[in-house]
Formats: sequence, structure tokens, C-alpha cells
Amino acid sequence: MTGTSRTFFALLATICCLATPQLRGGDLLFVEGSKNYYEEGDLGEAFRREFEPRMFAHSTWRQRLYRNFNLGDDETLECYVRPGGSRWLSFRRATPSLTQAILDRYWSLHEFDLKKRLDSSRIKACETELPADIANQIEVLWQTMVPGVLKEPERKTFGSLAPGVIYALKKNGRSIEVGAVAFGAYGTPAYEEFIKIVDDLIALCERPAARALLLQKLPAKIRHLTDRLGDER
Repeated sequence: MTGTSRTFFALLATICCLATPQLRGGDLLFVEGSKNYYEEGDLGEAFRREFEPRMFAHSTWRQRLYRNFNLGDDETLECYVRPGGSRWLSFRRATPSLTQAILDRYWSLHEFDLKKRLDSSRIKACETELPADIANQIEVLWQTMVPGVLKEPERKTFGSLAPGVIYALKKNGRSIEVGAVAFGAYGTPAYEEFIKIVDDLIALCERPAARALLLQKLPAKIRHLTDRLGDER
């Protein structure tokens, strides 16, 4: 991991660790996040200007997710509505990481052509139509978990840094709410359930041959996690 990467995740961990407790009950998963990915100024603007158009392509989106583990590949999911009302799930993976390039340019002050480097990243894109029941369950899950608690509970012990960052966004009319996976949630049952659901949604786009089996198992997984988090509201 580069010095820039360590600094980025150290800052994120510090943000989480210094927060005061304000839980409402239920399992902890998300804490309210920033629309600028915890960044302000030029860096936050770079994420909105350079990252989002490449990784989120649909203006009619309803739910979004971005994850990056230790500045490996960027991965995004986007649930959106097509003309006629059908709902679709889009997946994108950027290799090498767009996040790494943006952080290198704005944190380490390296002088290079950012657009050229970002354009050199290979972005894999695939999508699939969602059955109405699955689309509805995803919407309920996002409504339940995003934006999350206002602040993460204070931790009494300090362990290793978070393995990465995950943001979930939802749109309610013209308003957008953002949640970031809380540092204290990593490794918990709720987190592990959520990661399995995300992996299944990605597989739904990437592996058409497994569609029937995934659609059979996803509803129970989504309902269970929604129920687990429901006491938070």
C-alpha cells in the first residue's frame, strides 16, 4: 500500500474512531456520510467531476453503491429505471483504480495529466434487468440502512485500519442521502451479510448462467439483513 493509501485510510479510521456514540439500537452498519466522499475542496470536486461520470452512468438511478478495498479496483452498483418503468442493475469495475489516481494527483501533489491517466483505466460494464420483487427489496434495504446513524460509537480499543471504503447512496425525489460503512461494522454479522448480498448482485450482472439460482437465494438474504437493521430506525 502506498503512503497516499495509508494516509487516506488512516484519516477515514480517525473520522470513525473520534465520533461520539449516538446509536438508536439495531445492528450497526452505516454511518451518515458526505456527498463528497469525506473530501472537500478540489479533491471532493475531482471525485464528482472525474469519478462519478465514469462509474455511475444513469440519471434515473434510485440506489447506488461504491466500494474499494485497499485501493484495489473500484466497483460500483447502480439500480435505475428505464423508460417504461422496468428496473435494471448496472455494475462497473475500474482497473486500475480511479480512486488511486485521483488521490495521487490531489494528495501527493504529483504533477501529471489526471484525465489521461483516468482514461487509461479499463472500465468493465455489465447490467441485468431486475424482477420487480428484487428491485423492491433492494429499495427497502437501502431505505433502511442509508444514511445510517449520525455518528459511530466511540471505540475503546484501536485495531487495524479498515479494509477499505464502502458508500451507499439513495435518491428520494430530488434529495440524495449517503451512508458509509462504519469502522466498527467491519467483520460483524451485519457487514458479512451485506458483503454477500453485494457480491450476489455483482454476480447477477456478471454471470447470466447463475441468474436463476441467485434470484432464488437473494430475497431471503435481503429480507434477513433488512430485519436485522430495522430496529435502527
